[in-house]
Amino acid sequence: MNTITTADLIYERAKTLPEEQAREVLDFLEYLQAKLKKLAATAEETPSKEEKPLPGFGMWANRQDMPRTEEYLRNARKPRYTL
Repeated sequence: MNTITTADLIYERAKTLPEEQAREVLDFLEYLQAKLKKLAATAEETPSKEEKPLPGFGMWANRQDMPRTEEYLRNARKPRYTL
């Protein structure tokens, strides 16, 4: 089976272009490569969502004024009026 890749198609079509337009295609390919390289570098530096603590995470932990935070929250979430 003869499979033609996208790179092969780009090459074949680029061969038919005048030199000036072929250079533009090459410039664009180099731009895309630089963009991918920059994105990869940024992805390595930026922690994933799993690594970032959530803003409200742990806000009820170790509260001295509320030793039983689960009970406090359960009562706060109860409806104020019962029928």
